[in-house]
Amino acid sequence: MARFKGLVLLNARDFCVRRFGEAGWAAVLSRLPDDDRAIVESAVHVGWYDIGLYDRLHAAIAASVGSGPDAVMVELGHYCAERDLTTVHRIFMRMATPSFLLQKYGDYWRRYQDSGEWTITKEGDRRVRASLARWGSVESATCVRLGAYIQRFVELIGAVAPRVHRSKCRSRGDATCEYVVEWYDGPKA
Repeated sequence: MARFKGLVLLNARDFCVRRFGEAGWAAVLSRLPDDDRAIVESAVHVGWYDIGLYDRLHAAIAASVGSGPDAVMVELGHYCAERDLTTVHRIFMRMATPSFLLQKYGDYWRRYQDSGEWTITKEGDRRVRASLARWGSVESATCVRLGAYIQRFVELIGAVAPRVHRSKCRSRGDATCEYVVEWYDGPKA
């Protein structure tokens, strides 16, 4: 069983409450089965939860709030990256190139996910192909959120105008999820 860290649930709740109010969060919860709702409402940062819940929560968010499913998942992905990367992380990470840090993304990934193996291929000075194999998620909304998370992650570590294109996705029947990441170099702090 693939699992993810509870911090992801808490970030999703915080995002929805801040962006859409308690009524928006209640609308999201109302779309979940009773068992899922109970888990989400009692989640703790350090707990590990079944990735099916992760997908169902993202689908509920995409269906309940925002101006469209992709738009709200992009907002959520950006919000979570900002929450996960503390100021100390950002300062430290600006000492390395985005390409180098993306090649280390698999190690960072393990803090929040116990399934999925990243293969990062550098295709130029400011372009990488990031492939995620054997991930437990198959929900399109989750994959949109992940692409947005990567985009904001790269931006927070110093890349200028990063673009992320989801070229393959398990939710579309592909064997892997694959993101092509491109950016401009920014000034070093």
